[in-house]
Amino acid sequence: MKRLIVIIFALFTSQLFAQINPVFISPVKIGNMNLQSGKIFYQHSFAGNSNLSRLAERFKSKEQVYSVFNLNSVSADEIKGTITNFQLNIDQYGVKRKKLAPYLIRSLNATFKIVPVDGKNQVTVGSIWFNKLPGDKSMGGNRNLEVLCTSKNATVFLKDKKSQKSIAVIEKNLEELFSTATMPGNGF
Repeated sequence: MKRLIVIIFALFTSQLFAQINPVFISPVKIGNMNLQSGKIFYQHSFAGNSNLSRLAERFKSKEQVYSVFNLNSVSADEIKGTITNFQLNIDQYGVKRKKLAPYLIRSLNATFKIVPVDGKNQVTVGSIWFNKLPGDKSMGGNRNLEVLCTSKNATVFLKDKKSQKSIAVIEKNLEELFSTATMPGNGF
């Protein structure tokens, strides 16, 4: 009888700890950031009107939120362009700077594509890289995100907390940038 009680107690205790500290981390996905075929990309669908010509006109405006966008091609089916010199807001997510990777203070650059999917605008951001800061020799030249936060063979994200939090901050910044840019209203 004592053994049965000890076994039941051990079983309940292990169940309790399993619920408090879930440790599952996908090696190829953090939020909307994905790692596939050695490349990192952000992909998310935003609700709203999928009229791409109106959206392209908004991107061409001189408003502050659109200043990082450069359009390369616009058609009825898709918008392709680049994000240049986007300064990440790393202070708004409640994570201390020392717990984030140092490359986040550099400007982010990337390519993006927007396509209408089921009445939403699906945004895919790829070829993400960071500018070199003048006089900074710690990271060398411009670096792409795959080199900074994946394993040597670029098959999984690095598992340390600093890399995981840094990827999450990048994802949140891209989500905020595109949710603001594709938000309905103002004639869209």
